[in-house]
Amino acid sequence: MSRDQTCVLPGCRQPAHRSELDHIDPFRPGQPTGGHTSDTNLGIECKHHHRGKDGGGFTLTRTDDGYRWTTPLGRTYNRPNTRLWQPPLETRSPAADPTDPDPPPY
Repeated sequence: MSRDQTCVLPGCRQPAHRSELDHIDPFRPGQPTGGHTSDTNLGIECKHHHRGKDGGGFTLTRTDDGYRWTTPLGRTYNRPNTRLWQPPLETRSPAADPTDPDPPPY
């Protein structure tokens, strides 16, 4: 829930705490095929979009930079990963210089 703060469909703002956790590749216990339960195979979807994926012809795939939804008509929509926090530029540590004889103590 902390990675995906809202439903992973682009534009949907249903909060994660009011959504459902879903296997992107369906979990099929006792069968040789099917998805596993891991962070790369789970996504947060609101009830409406979860039903659309499981029975409405929509497909969801995980990409390196987020999620890709494909509609029944073949249109694709991308949603980037959520960036929770990034330190401001002025507070970031300078890059260590390997030739510096007196490097910073961090």
